[in-house]
Amino acid sequence: MHSENEYTKEIMNNIIDEIFDVIAASPYETLWNTPDEYRKIFYTKLVPDTYNHYSSTHQDIKRKIETEIDTLNGKVIELGEKYGVDVSTNKLIYNLIKD
Repeated sequence: MHSENEYTKEIMNNIIDEIFDVIAASPYETLWNTPDEYRKIFYTKLVPDTYNHYSSTHQDIKRKIETEIDTLNGKVIELGEKYGVDVSTNKLIYNLIKD
């Protein structure tokens, strides 16, 4: 059985993998060559630096106003559908936040 942190990390890893799959199928590029290269920065720099910070999406949800989810995961979903890439984890997160 997964601990809560392992499950959360699995979701984040799936989102990252889907984003890189979309990038690979599209004409878009990123600064990182692989999902693992990005994950290294994500888990060692980005997550620790923002650990005690409430994201703008979190703040928007608390205020019950529109979030940036359409710009973030929504765009990944749109491009995934356009290029035939499975983005089911991004869809799950999108729908949880939108509801």
